[in-house]
This record gives sequence, structure tokens and C-alpha cells, in this order.
Amino acid sequence: FLKGQWILPGQVEKLKKKPKQFDLKHGITKYDIYIQIQKSASSAPTNTKWIKADQIRKVNPSNLIQKVLSQSSLI
Repeated sequence: FLKGQWILPGQVEKLKKKPKQFDLKHGITKYDIYIQIQKSASSAPTNTKWIKADQIRKVNPSNLIQKVLSQSSLI
């Protein structure tokens, strides 16, 4: 799942059914990704790498990160 791509800190869980609560949906080929946004960096792993928002496209060209940041009013 998104191997080798930089993503925002958080947890990933594979579900058999669409979750009842989510903030946004992103599709990659035949897969749907449902995202629930939590505005807290306290759960970020210690090996987290932080970059400036305007550098995101350089490390992850996917629209997924842009959608999350736009939805959470961080950019």
C-alpha cells in the first residue's frame, strides 16, 4: 500500500466494508481509500520526516496528500 511513498503520519487499516465515518475519499485504480483526519502530531512516529508544505509535490506527487491538506485547512 503506497510502498516507497511519503505519506502523512497516521495509521492504515484494511477494511472489507466502507467505513461509516470518514473525511474524504481517494481512489487509486480499483481501490478506494477512506481518510479520517486527526489534527494532531502527537501520534507521529519518532522517525517522522517533516517538510515544508510547498515541497510536498517533490516527495509525493500523488493528489492524496494535497486532498488531505486542503480538507484539513493546512494549506
